[in-house]
Amino acid sequence: MKNESILKLAKEKAELAARLIEIEKEEVEEKRKELIKIVNAFKSELTVYGLTIDEAAALLGFPAFSKPVGSASTASSKKEAAKITHVQRDGSGTWRGKGRKPKWLVEAIGNGAKLSDFAVSP
Repeated sequence: MKNESILKLAKEKAELAARLIEIEKEEVEEKRKELIKIVNAFKSELTVYGLTIDEAAALLGFPAFSKPVGSASTASSKKEAAKITHVQRDGSGTWRGKGRKPKWLVEAIGNGAKLSDFAVSP
């Protein structure tokens, strides 16, 4: 009788330990998903304001990112990123004025809006 109850308790303990591991994995995954949402929102806001990740890091007080081995060391070798020239009214879309117009802009123009309606003031 004692053996059976001890075995039953040991089995329950092992099941609980396995479930605890599953819960911890789920928690890590949920935190990862939430972090991805935060990072994507942050990237989107950087785009709206025309900032690079390096500029944001500097504003946040983080040290500059180190350059990969073999990368160019002169400023003249870096291409400057094009500034955002047009922003969707709700701030969810941007266009740098180069390449194909984004779908939201094409649709807005098709509905009677003017390109200048979305221009970013210098």
